[in-house]
Amino acid sequence: MSETNKHPFKEVRIGPESETDRGWRYRFTIAWIDESTTEHEVSLSHQDYEFWCSGLERPSQIADRGLRHAASHLGPTLPSRFDLSQMRRRIDDYDQLIAGGD
Repeated sequence: MSETNKHPFKEVRIGPESETDRGWRYRFTIAWIDESTTEHEVSLSHQDYEFWCSGLERPSQIADRGLRHAASHLGPTLPSRFDLSQMRRRIDDYDQLIAGGD
């Protein structure tokens, strides 16, 4: 389940990693408590990756943590396609949540 339980989910599945000229792209499937599922394409830039973890974690770990926090805060309003940096404008303390490893 999600960490905050604001919008609980049962499972998050991450698809294969694709490298882009600006960073990485991932496909995620979220299984929500109400038995629905949603698909999301999430990008992570090299710049945000370095900012959030200074290269100490795998990019997929940062993307997974970022998506989980976004899903638990935004629930069904989570866009189907977005860059993780967009969440810092929608979620208070998002940078600290991602960098903190929670």
